[in-house]
Amino acid sequence: MNRKDKDMTTRNERQTKGTPLLLRLGLALALLTATQLAARTSPARSVQAAAAVACRDCNDLVARNTAGDLMLYPFDGTTFVGSGQPVGHGFSGFTDYFVGYWTGERYPDLVARNTAGDLMLYPFDGTTFVGSGQNVGHGFTGFSDYFTERWTGRTTM
Repeated sequence: MNRKDKDMTTRNERQTKGTPLLLRLGLALALLTATQLAARTSPARSVQAAAAVACRDCNDLVARNTAGDLMLYPFDGTTFVGSGQPVGHGFSGFTDYFVGYWTGERYPDLVARNTAGDLMLYPFDGTTFVGSGQNVGHGFTGFSDYFTERWTGRTTM
């Protein structure tokens, strides 16, 4: 046994000195059981579990179908889940859509621009877009690109 191994053995003995034998055996058994479980878990399951845990802040997808319905597709860290949950209808007359925390609530909201250039606000309550839309701007024609962010640095006006 070289000096480094001997020093490590001495340190381990000091750390466990005074710890009851039954507790040390229990910790060793718990470590062995965790190692065995990890060995039985497939790498794919480990990746999926890690992605699900890491995906607490992942974005979901809302898509508009040809009928003008908005469908929610949750993201689990590896894929979009399900066949879509309806969260809004009547959105076929809009040309641009913007997501942001317009109302300052927990969930992001939607601002949609119609062909007349009006910006309509649709708050989201976690399950659906609420109301028939509140006009929050007009005259937004002649623009080809829109960029949303907290440009002024204010959270309220």
